[in-house]
Amino acid sequence: KSEGGENLSDVKARMFNFVFAGHKSDVERFKKDGVRNIYWLPMGCDSDIHRDYGVPKEYDVTFVGHYNHSKDRIKYLNFLKKKLRNYRLFIGQAYGEEMSKIYSKSKIIFNRSIKGYVNMRIFEAMSCGGFLITDDVSQEGLKDLFGDSPPFLMYRSKKDLIRKIEYYLCHNDEREKIATRGKDEVIHKHTYLHRMQELINIVETNNNYLKYDDYANDDISVYGDMYPALYNLIGSKQKVLDVGCATGRFSKYLVLKKQCFVTGIEKDPLLAAKARRVLSEVIEGD
Repeated sequence: KSEGGENLSDVKARMFNFVFAGHKSDVERFKKDGVRNIYWLPMGCDSDIHRDYGVPKEYDVTFVGHYNHSKDRIKYLNFLKKKLRNYRLFIGQAYGEEMSKIYSKSKIIFNRSIKGYVNMRIFEAMSCGGFLITDDVSQEGLKDLFGDSPPFLMYRSKKDLIRKIEYYLCHNDEREKIATRGKDEVIHKHTYLHRMQELINIVETNNNYLKYDDYANDDISVYGDMYPALYNLIGSKQKVLDVGCATGRFSKYLVLKKQCFVTGIEKDPLLAAKARRVLSEVIEGD
């Protein structure tokens, strides 16, 4: 929490022109807390690392990840160990290529998300050619990502989970058909290259969004603990040089409230143009 009692993530988010959240529900939370220009940028995979290594299947059911991140996950993993004790299981941690090879060796990959988030495991497992079965993540933008027919299964109870695992372990062709569709869809739509292209498109489309009238009622406290301290160090009617002033969003308070003469230096032409509206003078350069 900040000195004003605000969530520090909200305070920090207001300092940026663009904010991207990995989970869709977080976007709505930030918006309710007054954070503007926030966008959903889902998780994804690196297809150079998260790929099908073409190795024989060694495991019937696999979970790669942190075992102790939630009591709920622990309960489900212990349940699987008990119910599937006669099957070949992998439950543990691995990273990078090692993780991807384990996924490639697995018939079924189990996921138990935290808070129902569409997590990295969903994309990474399918990119490796794995047949994914996950808890219900439909409230986190699932339809936006995969449409009405996602290339994986969701379970809604422990009984439902075991029933689906046992069925698809016995129906190899059906399982592999779904897994292949998942791999193709993730590789063609959900890699980090796709995510970065989406980020660039958002920034380019909204690069003129910043209008200073939007911030006319900003209070200096929104900048967290550092900026008020800096503000208080500067006396009235001083000459101030703001190097890298960006849009002048901070130094405008020195002009308006302390009658300072502020010279801003900013190399970005668009930002410099906006800073000229609020600072005494702006030098465009590096």
